[in-house]
Amino acid sequence: MGEAVPSAKPQGRDPDRVRRGLEHWLTGLLGVESDPRVTVEPVSASSGISSETLLFDLQWNDGGAARAERLVARMEPDDPFPVFPTYDMGLQFRCLEVVAAHTDVPVPPPRWFEPDRSVLGVPFFVMGRVDGRVPADLPPYTFEGWVRNLDPDAQRRLWCSSIDVLAGVHRINPRDHDLRFLDRGGSGDDDLARYLDREWRYFEWAADPEQYPTIRAAHEWLVDHRPADPGPSVMNWGDARLGNIMFRDVEPVAVFDWEMAALGPREIDVGWSLFLHAFFVDVAEQLGLDPGVAFPDRAATAAWYERRTGVQLQDLEWYEAFAGYRFAAIMTRTNARMVAAGEAEPLEEPEAAIHPLPLLRRITGV
Repeated sequence: MGEAVPSAKPQGRDPDRVRRGLEHWLTGLLGVESDPRVTVEPVSASSGISSETLLFDLQWNDGGAARAERLVARMEPDDPFPVFPTYDMGLQFRCLEVVAAHTDVPVPPPRWFEPDRSVLGVPFFVMGRVDGRVPADLPPYTFEGWVRNLDPDAQRRLWCSSIDVLAGVHRINPRDHDLRFLDRGGSGDDDLARYLDREWRYFEWAADPEQYPTIRAAHEWLVDHRPADPGPSVMNWGDARLGNIMFRDVEPVAVFDWEMAALGPREIDVGWSLFLHAFFVDVAEQLGLDPGVAFPDRAATAAWYERRTGVQLQDLEWYEAFAGYRFAAIMTRTNARMVAAGEAEPLEEPEAAIHPLPLLRRITGV
């Protein structure tokens, strides 16, 4: 999650070395007689900054029959300035497996997980490749691109189909499924309290809180106004936004990026989706642009979700504020990476670089 910082990303790996590593590894998985042959493709400059993504084609022999598959390797970042303090590739792979097995939410087919660093230098997992198009983050889809070019009815259907994704993921809950792998720790009496505690600890790791008074004040507001009864926990996708969904027409065909997945109230994902879209609209309007996207508002989004699930959402404004706080904390880290890479100058007032803060202030009044 975060803004694209191309040259602050890991600068890539030797494709020939990667190819040899994958072929040796796949020989162990598929057998010597499979004779796997790998072709590594260049990585798009638009790839995310918090993990590395490797595209490759695999050809192999399957009992005398020639087989071929287009695959993706998601790799733990080998980065001196990572966005997150830890990366659990096994957790991400397990999310794909659980969602694929127990819902109709489209995810890339999970193939293999490899924790051993000797293959590619970092843990990674492999999934099937899916074709489609993804709403852009940079520049945001509210500025230009195929989402803006849709007619209003298609835009509404696109947004509602993304909310259907959340409804599907949220059918997975710790009462019916073994979700202990999503226990990320933290202090508190329930999953929301532990979530809030973890986010504060992340902020302390990512930045010096003394330099960000608005984010500190937002945390105090969130603690003071925390929902008294957050309701039962479900599987949360964590980074629930349009930019992590691949579409064909306006229907989702693949849901990506599970590195922020955790247990918590369903409103966490809904609030994150609402805030991230509102942020893109806000940025466009600040620049004098017509956002040009006719998505349903908060009330209509909640009503759509509730019809799909039979569950009434509570305290959505608080969860939007929580999303803004989390997003702002992540941006302190992504901006610090840019400064470390020499792509930005340190500011006397660091909060000036945290673009979601105006919207966060309007929600919380801090």
